[in-house]
Amino acid sequence: MVNTDLEAINTNDVSNSIYSKQYDATYHSRHGALAESKHVFIDHGLKYLHDKGINDIKLLEVGFGSGLNAMLSAEYAKNNNLKISYFGIEKHPFPEGFYESLDYHGKFDESNKVLIDSIIKAPYGLETNIIPQFTLNKILTDFSEYTLDKNLNLVFYDAFAPRHVPHMWTKEVFEKLYHSIATGGALVTFCAQGQFKRDLKDIGYEVHTLPGAPGKREMTRAVKS
Repeated sequence: MVNTDLEAINTNDVSNSIYSKQYDATYHSRHGALAESKHVFIDHGLKYLHDKGINDIKLLEVGFGSGLNAMLSAEYAKNNNLKISYFGIEKHPFPEGFYESLDYHGKFDESNKVLIDSIIKAPYGLETNIIPQFTLNKILTDFSEYTLDKNLNLVFYDAFAPRHVPHMWTKEVFEKLYHSIATGGALVTFCAQGQFKRDLKDIGYEVHTLPGAPGKREMTRAVKS
């Protein structure tokens, strides 16, 4: 069945994304889907922890969406001999039929095409060994109903922006995450809203405002010190 809520769109870095009519929001930045994911989640999240000497990372993504962040993470793990246990929460599963319009295969080198296919086809609700360095758990649920694992090293917070889904950006949400993040762990997100950062500080995170991805002035990394 065709999902008429979703529409493929082009972004400025010649990578594609999806627009959701239901939420009036895009899955990635219109200024560049691939550029945003690499900048926010890989460079300022995964690489940040790896550079601190953490080589075995338990990672939660809130807003699994198209799986682009998981694909980039698996590629990074493979290229850097880093072990990642990846958990991706998604309430609205992404229809497999849309992947052709996204052309993710064309954005990765030839050696990683099998890796990309494995992530796309991995079932929800089962742990899947994608490559020796990367296992994936795709979780089909509402975040509010999910019991978080403890000792998370990294959280990719990639829900739609606060103006589209305000209930996903409440102080209670980030308190729940704080108690599941290990000391020294981090949360990264494209969002740099003032109230959001004040809430993080009140909870106890050490908040870093960093340069944003193309088209955005700032992003946020919050560390549990």
